[in-house]
Amino acid sequence: MKKEKPKAKYDWNIIKVDFFKSNHLEVKGFFEEQCGTYNGRIRSKTTGWAKEKEKWKEKMTKDALEQLQSNRTKSLATCLDHLLIEVKRRVDKPELIGTMKVNDLHTLWQLLRCENGLSDRITEQKNDPKEVDWKEVRDSLSRKLDENNKK
Repeated sequence: MKKEKPKAKYDWNIIKVDFFKSNHLEVKGFFEEQCGTYNGRIRSKTTGWAKEKEKWKEKMTKDALEQLQSNRTKSLATCLDHLLIEVKRRVDKPELIGTMKVNDLHTLWQLLRCENGLSDRITEQKNDPKEVDWKEVRDSLSRKLDENNKK
């Protein structure tokens, strides 16, 4: 009488976690690489894993994007708060802010970008990028605000 080969025992939960952690999108490729086999028993035990993994990845991506957006919003709000505090510190009279010129507002915008970790280079519509010395920009803004404050 022919002896049957004993069936391999798998911890399907651990294998599923390993599959989700892997770069494989299909269960067949994952099992062929990990176990060297893919048969009907494995196929029946892993039905739906690929779709589950796809939904899981979509959810993880969506959650990561929401978290990134939330962090970005908080960061931007913090930077705006810092700018507002700086403007309030330098200008005792709120009505003077209304007298600021467009260039002053543009400088504030540049400072906001710098403080928010955005590019420290302002490019003109020409081919050559213009390097900006942020210390000079901040000093210029301080001088303009001080001049407005004296008026």
